[in-house]
Amino acid sequence: PFEAAYGQKPQRVLDLVSLPQEARASDDCEAFADHICRRVKEFEEAGMVLLYLRKEKYPKRTYHKLKARKFGPGKVLKKICSN
Repeated sequence: PFEAAYGQKPQRVLDLVSLPQEARASDDCEAFADHICRRVKEFEEAGMVLLYLRKEKYPKRTYHKLKARKFGPGKVLKKICSN
Protein backbone atom coordinates (compact mmCIF):
# COMPACT_ATOMS: atom_id res chain seq x y z
CA PRO A 1 0.00 0.00 0.00
CA PHE A 2 2.80 2.46 0.78
CA GLU A 3 4.44 1.95 -2.59
CA ALA A 4 1.12 2.34 -4.41
CA ALA A 5 0.33 5.55 -2.54
CA TYR A 6 3.74 7.26 -2.68
CA GLY A 7 5.42 5.62 -5.69
CA GLN A 8 8.49 4.45 -3.74
CA LYS A 9 9.44 1.90 -1.12
CA PRO A 10 9.46 3.04 2.54
CA GLN A 11 12.87 4.20 3.77
CA ARG A 12 12.43 3.43 7.46
CA VAL A 13 10.36 1.11 9.59
CA LEU A 14 8.55 4.14 11.04
CA ASP A 15 6.94 4.72 7.64
CA LEU A 16 5.08 1.41 8.05
CA VAL A 17 3.60 2.22 11.48
CA SER A 18 -0.18 1.87 11.61
CA LEU A 19 -2.46 4.82 12.31
CA PRO A 20 -3.05 5.87 15.91
CA GLN A 21 -6.35 4.94 17.53
CA GLU A 22 -7.64 8.55 17.33
CA ALA A 23 -7.40 8.50 13.53
CA ARG A 24 -9.49 5.33 13.38
CA ALA A 25 -12.11 6.92 15.64
CA SER A 26 -12.32 9.96 13.37
CA ASP A 27 -12.94 7.65 10.39
CA ASP A 28 -15.86 6.09 12.27
CA CYS A 29 -17.25 9.54 13.08
CA GLU A 30 -16.94 10.61 9.45
CA ALA A 31 -18.78 7.48 8.27
CA PHE A 32 -21.56 8.17 10.78
CA ALA A 33 -21.88 11.79 9.64
CA ASP A 34 -22.11 10.67 6.00
CA HIS A 35 -24.84 8.22 6.97
CA ILE A 36 -26.85 10.97 8.69
CA CYS A 37 -26.59 13.25 5.63
CA ARG A 38 -27.82 10.49 3.30
CA ARG A 39 -30.88 9.79 5.41
CA VAL A 40 -34.18 9.68 3.52
CA LYS A 41 -36.39 12.67 4.22
CA GLU A 42 -40.14 11.97 4.28
CA PHE A 43 -42.65 14.76 3.71
CA GLU A 44 -46.28 14.46 4.75
CA GLU A 45 -49.29 15.95 2.98
CA ALA A 46 -50.15 19.50 4.08
CA GLY A 47 -46.55 19.98 5.24
CA MET A 48 -44.50 23.03 4.28
CA VAL A 49 -41.36 22.64 2.14
CA LEU A 50 -38.78 24.88 0.48
CA LEU A 51 -38.52 24.32 -3.28
CA TYR A 52 -35.25 24.46 -5.21
CA LEU A 53 -35.19 24.97 -8.98
CA ARG A 54 -32.18 24.25 -11.16
CA LYS A 55 -31.43 26.59 -14.02
CA GLU A 56 -32.40 23.90 -16.55
CA LYS A 57 -36.01 24.15 -15.32
CA TYR A 58 -36.38 27.81 -16.28
CA PRO A 59 -37.69 28.77 -19.75
CA LYS A 60 -35.00 29.89 -22.19
CA ARG A 61 -33.51 33.34 -21.64
CA THR A 62 -35.36 33.88 -18.35
CA TYR A 63 -32.63 32.59 -16.03
CA HIS A 64 -30.27 35.12 -14.47
CA LYS A 65 -27.31 34.42 -12.24
CA LEU A 66 -28.72 36.45 -9.37
CA LYS A 67 -32.30 35.18 -9.69
CA ALA A 68 -33.77 33.40 -6.67
CA ARG A 69 -33.33 29.63 -6.78
CA LYS A 70 -35.46 28.88 -3.74
CA PHE A 71 -39.21 29.24 -3.73
CA GLY A 72 -41.37 28.78 -0.75
CA PRO A 73 -42.47 27.82 1.66
CA GLY A 74 -44.78 25.65 -0.42
CA LYS A 75 -47.48 23.28 0.71
CA VAL A 76 -47.33 19.55 -0.14
CA LEU A 77 -50.61 18.85 -1.92
CA LYS A 78 -50.32 15.14 -2.62
CA LYS A 79 -47.76 12.49 -1.75
CA ILE A 80 -46.91 10.51 -4.90
CA CYS A 81 -44.26 8.09 -3.64
CA SER A 82 -42.04 7.54 -0.63
CA ASN A 83 -38.73 8.61 -2.17
